[in-house]
Amino acid sequence: MDKGHNSVPQNGQPSFELFHVLTDPDCIAVRKLIVELNLHERVKFRNVDIYDEHCQALLKLTGEVRIPCLWAQGKAFIGREAISDFLKKLG
Repeated sequence: MDKGHNSVPQNGQPSFELFHVLTDPDCIAVRKLIVELNLHERVKFRNVDIYDEHCQALLKLTGEVRIPCLWAQGKAFIGREAISDFLKKLG
């Protein structure tokens, strides 16, 4: 499901960045929720375990590396519960 450097949607809707690790249970649950809510085209998936530049971007945005982290609307939503609550409000 990781798309590495996928592009921003062209439909003008706000885009989000999900910083994640493929094998982490909370990250898996968040990715699944994103697909269930049909938001996957609005999300840039950034695997911090494989791509060092994604890890560095997360560190620059939040000052720490904690996953899963959804960067949306200029704010970091860290952890499965915070991300789920935010995404469900969109759906």
